[in-house]
Amino acid sequence: MNCSRLRAALLRSALVAVIAIGAAKVSSADTNIYEPNVDPGVGFNLVSWWNFGGSGSSVWQNAVQSVYDAGFREVSLSPVRFVNDTTGAIAATSSQGPELAHIAAGIQRAKSLGMRVTVNPFVELQNFSYWRGQYDPTPGGAEWNNFWNDYTAYLIAVAQVAQANGADAMNVGTELRAITRNPGNNAKWTTAISAVDLTFSGQIGYAANWDNFTNSNVAATIWNHPAIDYLGIDAYFRNTTTNAQADASGVDPNEAFIAQVEVGWTNRLDNEILNFAAAQGGGAGLPVVLTEVGYLPYNRTAVNPQDSSGPLDTSEQVMAFKGLMRALDGRSDQLQAAHIWQWGMPGSNGSLWNINATNPANQPNNLPLGQWLSSFVSAPQLAGDFNGDGLVDVADYTTWRDGLGAEYPIEDYAVWVARFGDTLAAGGSASTASIPEPGVLATIVCWLVVGSTRRTPH
Repeated sequence: MNCSRLRAALLRSALVAVIAIGAAKVSSADTNIYEPNVDPGVGFNLVSWWNFGGSGSSVWQNAVQSVYDAGFREVSLSPVRFVNDTTGAIAATSSQGPELAHIAAGIQRAKSLGMRVTVNPFVELQNFSYWRGQYDPTPGGAEWNNFWNDYTAYLIAVAQVAQANGADAMNVGTELRAITRNPGNNAKWTTAISAVDLTFSGQIGYAANWDNFTNSNVAATIWNHPAIDYLGIDAYFRNTTTNAQADASGVDPNEAFIAQVEVGWTNRLDNEILNFAAAQGGGAGLPVVLTEVGYLPYNRTAVNPQDSSGPLDTSEQVMAFKGLMRALDGRSDQLQAAHIWQWGMPGSNGSLWNINATNPANQPNNLPLGQWLSSFVSAPQLAGDFNGDGLVDVADYTTWRDGLGAEYPIEDYAVWVARFGDTLAAGGSASTASIPEPGVLATIVCWLVVGSTRRTPH
């Protein structure tokens, strides 16, 4: 065995693999398996329109725990405050939303469990009189000044809580469509984002509505602010499939329909979302987070996720998520996470979106979806971990080599190179070690091949 020649050949192969990985997503052959080291994180939004007073901290801790117990390792927590659309004043407390101390308790519980945490502050109109995305006080007026003074103070207070309790990310707003499109607010946005950046050391983003994230003013003011780390989208996109496809979706699992959803999402990601995000951040590009994504359990939900007027169709809802997860497969380098709207918790009862994996009492129609999502994330595997021991290491090369052509394609070598050192934590999340130098990989593989040759009987 000429090890030096083999080493040179493997070195070239490893270099080619590493270069190729820089230009293409790393994925495994099975898009039905959740691989936390290459797939985007999957988590849930928690929101409550009630203030539970002295028991609020335990309510939020228990809600976070239930998300974790269902297998999810990401959670997004939403404080809620209310604006008076006459004065612009934002109330510091309300009977219809949690105290920041309750959010702090939720963050603490999540971090103690090893979860990734986003804080996603909402501002709603008093009495929910209309959608927050329509609110747009006239720049320069008293209402406008009151709003921005209170909103900036609110964001700073949330940032302080996020920082003190170890949150990983924070949004500086959610679906404030009209306010973000109005150039008269640009200087205020710049000031508010900078204030959050001075207070919070984690990632900063904004949750734009699905029909607003490409707006030129949003891009100039928010996506290209130097403190913004990711581009958030509340992703209720329409027309992922046609009406005819949705009507013919049948019973889960209809692989043809799941594939149609996957194609719809893949086209949207490749042609609309990711190309746009790559041009933001001052030209350096921003990763994407689906800050909200959801489908209701009704016919044609893949056409209009927010429409509840059709007949009950829990199969279409589940298959819509299956197609979405397949489209997201292997894209964690471009799309960090998908946060599903929403996990059922006290104070959100009555919402058609409430999902749970075990308790059907609130929205039983969403139980099949909750069970499938829980099963999907609860059996994670690592891309490149061919022997399934929770570590991508030298032993996986042997498994790949022995199964080459039968079980594993040649392309999986590049996956192994890219993911070498990844581990699957006890909780189901992935941690990544540094990728070894190609020369080190070549030496390891040379040693393995030589050892295998010596063991082969003549």
